[in-house]
Amino acid sequence: MRVLWHMPTLRTNTCGLSRRALRYAGALREAGHDVTFLVQADRTDAEARIKEFPVLRADVCHAAAPHWSLQALARRTTASRIVRGCAMAHDLFITCQPEAVLAQESCRSGVPCVFVCGGSTLLHDEAGAVRLLERRGGARRIWNIAAFTIDRWIKRDCERRAMQCADAVVFNSQTTLRQARQTYELDSPRLTAIVGGVDTVEFQPPTESQRAAARAAIGVPNDSFVVAWTGRMAAEKGVERLLEAIRSVDRLSVNVLLAGDGPQRPALEDWTRRTGIEGRVCFVGALGDVRPVLHAADAYVFPSIGESFGNALAEAMACGLPCIGLRPDGHGVKNANIELLDNGRAGLLVDADSPGRLADAIRRVAVNEPLRAELGRAARDRAVAAFCWRAAEASFVRLAERVAHVVRVVRGADRNQVDHNSASAAWASGYQDRLLPGTHSERGAAARERLQWRTT
Repeated sequence: MRVLWHMPTLRTNTCGLSRRALRYAGALREAGHDVTFLVQADRTDAEARIKEFPVLRADVCHAAAPHWSLQALARRTTASRIVRGCAMAHDLFITCQPEAVLAQESCRSGVPCVFVCGGSTLLHDEAGAVRLLERRGGARRIWNIAAFTIDRWIKRDCERRAMQCADAVVFNSQTTLRQARQTYELDSPRLTAIVGGVDTVEFQPPTESQRAAARAAIGVPNDSFVVAWTGRMAAEKGVERLLEAIRSVDRLSVNVLLAGDGPQRPALEDWTRRTGIEGRVCFVGALGDVRPVLHAADAYVFPSIGESFGNALAEAMACGLPCIGLRPDGHGVKNANIELLDNGRAGLLVDADSPGRLADAIRRVAVNEPLRAELGRAARDRAVAAFCWRAAEASFVRLAERVAHVVRVVRGADRNQVDHNSASAAWASGYQDRLLPGTHSERGAAARERLQWRTT
């Protein structure tokens, strides 16, 4: 089976969705399938890290938007330019972008499509709306709220239609799956969740020597209590909440390691200087391997307000760290922390209505060593039992093979006729036969030649 995997942005250091795509692609290759990545030439840093896969780099510049409120329309234009010429030349098309799902559907190629949903707008945009409402300002604030509302409506409409027309939609948590079903009123067997996101062999609790070496390399005193955070410094990650909590626990010797980079880093560094806590905060920067930071830490705080899964939290849990996360409230905070932390049995869940609650949780963990040990063991057990990559990879391979087979059986020889109701019924019945051989589309190959490609 020839698989074309569309990832408009492929960044392995900071993007959990990119790491997930590479893991699933590797599993497909091990199962005997050919996988080719399709990326935008100006939006990837991963060519050197995926030498085992062919990479098509589309020389199509990202459509510029005069204002951020028009980004959804710009993405739709760019996706149409990239996808129209190439999806028909493969047996299965996989993408993480709803605009690409709609572009591939408009080609009427009959090629099965799997939509791997990463950070749904259901989680990210609600948190963004709350931040906009909290800002002060007159006419500019009103304009931003109106523009945000229009942009969110466009994105949600696109996401809803993509979930309706894709042959399978894969979420990375049961939480996001439930949100999509409820908000978009979708009740289709094509929607499923494959939960996974941590290599429990690579991420393990450190030995005493590993912990000492990690602290020495970073420059952390052995007698200080260290809280770690890893990820991308963006607004939805809530790093400012963590820093406010650290400021509140000034009576204890609590330091924080921040491993990551992003648009908010300059503002966060400036805030630590203005509040006088720069001596307790270490900005480590973006790392290819975050294990030294996790090994040097005594606890992990995950203050994200918009998250579909939380790879960083799962990695900390696998390392046996006691973890603290914000409890989703369905409004300003939408994440999967209840699912990951097993409703508080594998970590502490705190309400996000006050920074003081997060500070209290950090104090509680810092002064109670038996509690830290208990939470660390529970976190490790939860990660091994629920978030192992191998189980997720096997599930994804079965899904991809089944989609390719079922859709070809239902659609038959006429690849331009799409009957999603029949496909859903066949999907629910559970075909388990071997894959049918695909056919190469000459029309797709000719269209692909009209675009400019470079193969790396």
